[in-house]
Amino acid sequence: MPAGLAGTAGGVSQPLSQSAGTQLVGMEDIDETDVGHALGPDELLYVTDTGNKRVLVYDQNGGYVRQWGAPGTGPAQLDEPVGVAVSQNGRVYIADGRNARIQVFDLRGAPQSRWRVAEFADEGRLEPYVDVDAEGDVYVSEPAASRVAQYTPSGELVVGYEGSTDVQLLTPVGLSVAPNGKVYIVDSALGRVIHLNSMR
Repeated sequence: MPAGLAGTAGGVSQPLSQSAGTQLVGMEDIDETDVGHALGPDELLYVTDTGNKRVLVYDQNGGYVRQWGAPGTGPAQLDEPVGVAVSQNGRVYIADGRNARIQVFDLRGAPQSRWRVAEFADEGRLEPYVDVDAEGDVYVSEPAASRVAQYTPSGELVVGYEGSTDVQLLTPVGLSVAPNGKVYIVDSALGRVIHLNSMR
């Protein structure tokens, strides 16, 4: 599984198994094949348990706090959730892969909104990831479309970046937005990290 970048204050998601030196307790029931995680402003860890189609929340000692989600297509239901990011104002953004959407929850798991990302429907095993910048905009990798999209917190598309004459983008998976707004994209097909000063 391609790895996301190291976590940022915005709450970048990355496969849990790729976190060097990390050992969490009380997580034996998680399907470890696909697990994203992000640290929230409440200092809790939000984990997408992809195979079990749910979100789990742990404290910094690995103690279980709560969970939400169930298999399905309705509000608060999930199908292959992968990427997760938590904004500073307490919104949890989930890349709900097979449902081809971003779902937004509050910190306790109450659904707030959702929007469709049609490109997710074609992802297959190319997992979409998500991050949030300091202004609250949401960045989503869309590997099957060879694109990274920037959305407003309410889901309006700001820009879709598909590379340029100087920078090729083929299979963007992991991504991270630094506090200064710079965007880092992991392209698994090209085997490199792309650094952008801005998506626009």
